[in-house]
Amino acid sequence: TQKNPYEQEVKVERRDHSSSQRRADYAFYLAPDFERVKFYVEAKKPHGDIATADNYFQTIRYGWSSSTPIAVLHDFEQFEILDCRYRPHIETALGQNLRKYHFHDYEDSEKFAEIYWLFSREAVASGSLEKCCERFGIGRKSAWINVQLARLYVIGRFQTDVKRTIFYN
Repeated sequence: TQKNPYEQEVKVERRDHSSSQRRADYAFYLAPDFERVKFYVEAKKPHGDIATADNYFQTIRYGWSSSTPIAVLHDFEQFEILDCRYRPHIETALGQNLRKYHFHDYEDSEKFAEIYWLFSREAVASGSLEKCCERFGIGRKSAWINVQLARLYVIGRFQTDVKRTIFYN
């Protein structure tokens, strides 16, 4: 039976090519909280190295803007876990890699277990992402504060510019 599309734990983020709205390829949720994304996955075509500043920046931007501290970038050959707690900057994006795996690592039972016990449904439901964030010093609250402060800063600058324009014209 088809589930309600608003109550699916894995959502394929459809792209509307007529607009400039950017979304990650997949958003992962846990029932019954379908409002809060647990993590995003950005999928790339399997060609060359995905560890580029542009790819990292794009993936980090998705996680940071929704206060999700971790996001995944992969191309079916490489699987990279990225830190999204800091405001995304193209110049520093490459330094925000937490873990990197190659598909050959899936044969190593220890490395496969690392991935499984971090991103499997049962692991996420038992708080694996939160535990990982604690281990790396990443917090959802600190990410939220960063997003909110950045937005307030931009709004404040805009208000100042409007006031100057009105006053001097």
